[in-house]
Amino acid sequence: MDALVSVLGVRSVWLVLARVVCVVWACCVCVVLWCQPYEDEEYRLGPNDVITVRVGSESDLTTQAPILYDGTISLPLIGAVKVGGLTVSEAEREIKRLYVDGGYFTDLLVVTVNIFQYRPLRVNVVGFVTNPGQYSIRPGDRVLVALTLAGGANNSVGDLRRAVLIRKGSGEQIPLDLYAMLVKGDLSQNYRLEDGDVISVPQQLNDAVIVTGAVPQPGRIAYRDGLRLSDAIAAAGGMIPNVSMLSKIQVQRPVRNRPGQYERFEVNYVLFTAKNDWTQNIELRAGDILYVPTTKTPDFNRINVLANILFTLNALTARNFNIFPRF
Repeated sequence: MDALVSVLGVRSVWLVLARVVCVVWACCVCVVLWCQPYEDEEYRLGPNDVITVRVGSESDLTTQAPILYDGTISLPLIGAVKVGGLTVSEAEREIKRLYVDGGYFTDLLVVTVNIFQYRPLRVNVVGFVTNPGQYSIRPGDRVLVALTLAGGANNSVGDLRRAVLIRKGSGEQIPLDLYAMLVKGDLSQNYRLEDGDVISVPQQLNDAVIVTGAVPQPGRIAYRDGLRLSDAIAAAGGMIPNVSMLSKIQVQRPVRNRPGQYERFEVNYVLFTAKNDWTQNIELRAGDILYVPTTKTPDFNRINVLANILFTLNALTARNFNIFPRF
């Protein structure tokens, strides 16, 4: 019992340290992202952006105004110009085209567009985060910035691996593996946010691993990051001698973002215990179901019990003993 308490204590400390590392890493990443200069070329103009348009050297044609809700801005001589949804470079080319096609200037005209004031951008962070709600972000901000504004995911119940980014315009749902971003430093899914986006962190429904079959103590095992097959087997009491077939452990694993679908594969745990093959000591995921089949090797303990019973029956029969009364 003392040993078990000691192990649980070590695991608790490990979990606390892992969460601290996640928070520190997220903060460091967000500081770096906030310090990076933003490139206007990647920004799409929209309503309430205030832009300055300069047409050649004609100061009287310079205009500074907000983009209207229909995505247009009114310019001298050419009237309303649709710039909503365009980048700065694309807007410059469109305005130049209209001035040149209208016969006001030659193709040598230079048009410059600058963003005087960005429109307020807002995203919603919902689900199992510390402080769900709506947050204002800067143009160019990414997923981790919004997650940090919301206080981070609730590690005790939030499923970091099944978060979703929902785009406002298209309704597209983009899977997010926040665990890979926060713990492993994989920023490939740290997407640029758009106005009206929603980041959803679902509840971790499968917070356990189930071990069934030929083990002394089958049942549920609390999941933790870094849990491996060896941990699950040990928690289930190890193996039953001459019964557990550890060379053919069956694993049923939920498919991410596909409720009700599973992948199934086999693991040869004996290669790990006998030959130190770590590829067979797989890292488990929440919701995994492990089945340890029964070996084909005879169980000599059971055979001995059966042999003793048969020996006793034979002995009684040979001596003509009858355990039933005669009438």
